[in-house]
Amino acid sequence: MGDEPLTEWRDALRERYLPVIRGIDSPKEAFDRLYTHIVRNFKLVDGSDFSVIADPLTVHRTLRGTCSTRSMYIVYAARSLAIPAAYEYVDFWANYSNAGHSWAAYIDSRHAPYVVFDRDTVSVKGGIIDASYFPKTTAFDDTDTPFHIDSLKRAARIKRLGFSVNRKTCPKVDFNDPDHLRGG
Repeated sequence: MGDEPLTEWRDALRERYLPVIRGIDSPKEAFDRLYTHIVRNFKLVDGSDFSVIADPLTVHRTLRGTCSTRSMYIVYAARSLAIPAAYEYVDFWANYSNAGHSWAAYIDSRHAPYVVFDRDTVSVKGGIIDASYFPKTTAFDDTDTPFHIDSLKRAARIKRLGFSVNRKTCPKVDFNDPDHLRGG
């Protein structure tokens, strides 16, 4: 992912998504509404169509991309509205494949992630990670196999991508004051 793209994305995303959460007082409810709205309007495409993750304004115009692009876009949209969110991902599944996955999570005041599973509309603390479960369509009798057949992908390690304040340019940020998130 690297550095945050240097584009003027906050105002554009805030303008588009503020009406979606207007009247909601709870940041978690606001995240849930925002997440659901973006997921319903975002077109997921195969990863081979995108060689890089686009900047937030390009994604804002197209509303298409991979799960990584969508997850980052949800986080950018949440950040534009001062909703605490994080980009989380697995590089690979411990029991499934070497392909990874990413998702956006709401982060509460204790830094605990809340995730939205599949077509749900409410994030749940400690919930099932999006795209980590696929329903069994065939009954397997694995009593005579050397391994268990499972329909839940297991994450060996979940990572969280974050940004930090540059203390040289923002030396007086008070992280105990939530107003520092509201922007200008």
